[in-house]
Order: sequence, then structure tokens, then C-alpha cells
Amino acid sequence: MKFFKFSPRTKMQILILGILALWGGYTAIPNNEESIKNQFVLAAGDNEEVCLTVYQDQGLNLTFTASEPIYYDIHTHHEDEVSYHRYENLTVHSKSELNPNKKDYFCAQWKNQGQVEVEVVYQLEVKPASPDGKYLRRNVVFRVDQNSLKTIQVFEENSQNLLSSFNFRSEVQNFALSAAEDQLAVLLAGEVQFINVQDGSMLKRISVNDFPSFLSLSKSSENLLLGNEHQPKIYLINLNNFERTELLVPAPPKSILNDMNSEDMLVRTEDEVLRVSISPFQIVERQARIPLKIGEEVQLADPYAWCFVHGVPHPLFAPVSHAMSEAGLPGSWLQPINQDNLQASSK
Repeated sequence: MKFFKFSPRTKMQILILGILALWGGYTAIPNNEESIKNQFVLAAGDNEEVCLTVYQDQGLNLTFTASEPIYYDIHTHHEDEVSYHRYENLTVHSKSELNPNKKDYFCAQWKNQGQVEVEVVYQLEVKPASPDGKYLRRNVVFRVDQNSLKTIQVFEENSQNLLSSFNFRSEVQNFALSAAEDQLAVLLAGEVQFINVQDGSMLKRISVNDFPSFLSLSKSSENLLLGNEHQPKIYLINLNNFERTELLVPAPPKSILNDMNSEDMLVRTEDEVLRVSISPFQIVERQARIPLKIGEEVQLADPYAWCFVHGVPHPLFAPVSHAMSEAGLPGSWLQPINQDNLQASSK
């Protein structure tokens, strides 16, 4: 399986033209739903892909039927390798059951290499397994209640089923989910509160200055990074000793994300993405990601993380929505088996 790694920026025009040419016959549908039932029609030569996150204590079930024989696979990406969990040639029906041993981003793909269009009907389900007999892990969305900005609600993915809510004394300005998905860092007026996702208890609170508008936890959850869109600097707070460090950046930041393959952070500005190390707290790479136009959409793409293994380009990382958007922030939640709804309040 081949991956192409792009480092010279002089090759970007060639890359973009190639992607645009290939993208015409490719459709990607990122999802993270607990149950998806859908259908689509593939013209000759077209691809369709559905991707979603599955955790190690969950199960992935996928069944489909096709009106004509079709190529089909389920795969995951690990750095420069593609792992196939299912691969079938020219089939009209398949039923797959997977139980991953770790959290991963699974993609199911159908490819029509025939001469006529093919209609595909599929049922995709993520089963919320019980890791210890007391809780069910569910794919969820954390979303600020638009009717009460003092509340973060937890909804079952792609559903209006409210599982839990976290209430605060002031309006939520932004929030972030830890890499382990066990705590929320919630930005309020003048402070950040850290909430245990499972039971809603407050783990700690710290005061913040300079009116930050967004925040991110490091992968280890030992550091908090903050910034705003008006000042060309970001802040690092060590959550063990509460030491604060300031770092000047070339332009005001727009957001801060964890890098997928290291402990570094990715700081997005208007014109580029910076790679920033935690220790020492410094910029280690400029222009770490590049703007890439696909159809009418412009994405900031990691040039080292675009896969062409199926003859069509797609990113190796799961899409992330803005926490304060209507879509909310996707993640997982351990729902108490003997308690239908948990209401948590921040004191």
C-alpha cells in the first residue's frame, strides 16, 4: 500500500490539481453515529466511503446489499500503513462484525468498477458495549444548550436523546475534551473548570487572564493551552504546578489542536499552521499544514497525512467540529447502566 509524502511546497499546485481531478468520482461521508441506515447510488468508476470512530469496548456491525457486484472493504490507517479488516471482491451482500482492541477510526468503502450504476443499501451500527458491567460506552456529542448558555448537554450521536448535562454558574465561552475523553476543560468568565465527564464532579479550577476565547488540553492532560483571535501569543499552563508560560506567534491564533502523531500542538493562524512543542514551549515548525481546496471547500491539510491507497485522496485523521458550533464536539461517554439520566452541576 503506497502513501505519498509531500514536503516541497513547490509541488503543491501539482498535488491540488491531481486531487481535484480524482475527487470528481469520490464521496466521503464522515460519521460517528451509533446506528446508520442509508443508501446511495454509485455510477461506474465511483467510490463511496463512510468513516466513524469505534472504541475498544464497542462493536462495529455493517451489513449491506448491492444491486450489482461491487468491491468493498473496511480499513484503518496507522501512520504510513493501511490495515484491512475486511476486503471482498465483486460481492452483492456482506455482513461484517468487528471488535477492535483499541480506539480507531474505521472507514468502510465501496467501489464500483463495473459499467453500470449500482445501488447500495447498508446498515451500520456501533454497539455500546459495557467495559466493566456498570457503564455503557456511547458515542456522543457535547453541545452548549442554545437556550441556556450555562449548560453543556450530552446527546447520543445523531440523536436528540439527552444522556446528561453539566450546569455552570456563568455562560460557557468554550470547552475542550481531553484526549482520554474523561474530562472537560470549560472556559467561563475569568476561569477554567475541569469536569469529570463520568460523574460531573469538578476536578479543579484555575483563574485565567487576557480574555482567552479558546483552549485545548495536551494529550497527557497535564497542560492547558489558551489563546484568543486578537493577540499574537498563546499561553501554556502546567496543571501540576500551575506555572504559566507565554509564547509569541507570528499572527493571532484561530485554534489549537493536538498533533495526531506526536505530543506537539498545532496552532492554526489565518495563513498557516504552526507546530509547537510543549517542553520546551516553542515553535518547532512553520507552515505545518497547507490550505487545500477540494471542490468548493478549503481545508487545512497535513501534507504528510493524505492517503492515496484507493486511488482517491482522503485524510488519515478524524474530522473535528468546533466545540461551540451547532454540531458540537464528538466524543464518548460512559453511561451508568442503572441511571438513565445524570444531571451534574458545577459549584
